[in-house]
Parts: sequence; structure tokens; C-alpha cells
Amino acid sequence: MRRFRDSRRWPALLLAGGVLAGCSGFAVAGSPWTAGEPSTRQLAIDRVATTAAGARADVLRAKLGLPGRVVAVERIEDRFENRVVDRVTFEDEIGPSALVELEPNGRPHLVIALGWRGAKGVAVGRNVALRLAIAQARAAGFQVAGAPTILETAEEWEVVWERRVDGIPVLGDGVRVSLWKDGSFHAIVHWEHDLAPRPATIIDAARAREIAVARFAERFGRRDAIAIRSASLAWVRPNDLWDPSRPDAPTPEARLAWLVSGVPGDPDAVTPHQIELWLDAADGSVIGGDLIE
Repeated sequence: MRRFRDSRRWPALLLAGGVLAGCSGFAVAGSPWTAGEPSTRQLAIDRVATTAAGARADVLRAKLGLPGRVVAVERIEDRFENRVVDRVTFEDEIGPSALVELEPNGRPHLVIALGWRGAKGVAVGRNVALRLAIAQARAAGFQVAGAPTILETAEEWEVVWERRVDGIPVLGDGVRVSLWKDGSFHAIVHWEHDLAPRPATIIDAARAREIAVARFAERFGRRDAIAIRSASLAWVRPNDLWDPSRPDAPTPEARLAWLVSGVPGDPDAVTPHQIELWLDAADGSVIGGDLIE
């Protein structure tokens, strides 16, 4: 999930899907996205769909206190994420004031009040921020439950409910609510990707670590180049980090994988500060990864 940082004129906002689509979107046609191409494009939308999206967004405006009024409805294809949403723009006397992105089932993917306003009232504490975040999530239609992760910054509270399936996290999926420090609403993002069938058999953590040591050795030239720190199961969307021949965009469907994390064996070596290898949970094949340089 991504953080929200934006100006009132919102040119950088539109990638805020940050956190967290109930399905993969309206049917998406065409060839897969390739790096260097525009990642989004506008599609045709009929009058009935336009009216329905505007009305649904206006309900969310009333429930969450969004500023402004509906001025535009667009259907946007996100080719990187392989999904389509209806984007509703609100304006007030200053300009664009809020955005709502709706999934095909009418559930919001993104709701955000634009503008960097900070806290105008008295800052609320952690428990109050949690209570308000739950109320805001439920007002948007999300029946969040369980213990979320609560993050505090100088300007905001962010409350994140990670999606889990049978106790295993789905990387990047869930609901994130952002509040200003006085508890007023800032944004909600929701992600929920389709999952591939769970493998009938899964390799164990020890075997995943062995495979990772071998793959790290192939990449960095020796077996002690990366010291393994952890191995845990998660649902992930395969990417091209370890294999440039793979598609540039992540696959729409998440697969069960071992996430094997490591750090350089030699802190002074010119390697990533932290690296993660994603191994298919069934056969240990490399399906992607992540790194911090």
C-alpha cells in the first residue's frame, strides 16, 4: 500500500492505490503493459454507468465528509495493474477537492480528500484514531475486523488491515485508512487481488532456504554473499525482478510463495541492503522478489 502525499492540484495523486480492487476490474483487453508505455488510459463510459458512479461517489461524499461536488466521471484502465475503475472527481471553489475510484461492484478502491491540510484541531491519540478509522472504513463499506497495524507520522495516523487467507498474508492487499492528526478523514485505499489455487503440496521452510542460498550464490558469485534472515509464506503477484524476460507488470493473480529475506554477508559489499526472493510454494521456482538498495 502506498502513502498519500499530494497538493490541491493533485497531479501526483492518481497512483495512490497504494494499499489496497475487490476484483481485477472491468474486463481489460489488449496487450500486456510494457515499461515505457503509458500505464493508464481513458475508456468510453455510457450515460447509465456515469450516473451510477456519480451517485455512488456522492453517497461516499456524504458519509465521509468529502469537500466539493461531482464534476466528472471517467472510466480509467490501469494497464500496470490490469484493472479498470470509474474515477469520480469532485471540485470546490479552489479546484479539484476529492477523488473516488470505484470497482465494478460499486465498492471503493480509492477515496481521498485532496490537499495538504494537516491537523486543524486538537490531535487525537492512538485509541481514538483507531476508533475513527474503523468508523470511516465501515462508512465506506468495509467491515474491518481484527488488530490492524497503526502507524503515526508527524501529520497523520494510518491504520492498516492486512488481508489474510487462512492466516497467510496477501502482500499489498487490505484496507488502509489515513486520518489527519486531529482525526479528520484523509483517505481510504482498498486492494484485493484474485488468488491462484493453493498448491496441493508445499515445500518446507528449510528447503526454501536451501534454494534461496543457491539462487543468491548464482546472482552474487558466492554462497555467503547473502545471509538468510527469514523465510515466510505469503501470497504475492509474480514480478520480473529476478528474470527480466518476465512481463514488466506484476501478474493479476497472486500465488502462494516462500518469501526468503536476506542481507549482505559483507556489509561493505556493493549489494542491496536487503533482498527478498520469492519462491513458488509448490516447487521452489523463482517467481519474483523485492530489494532495498
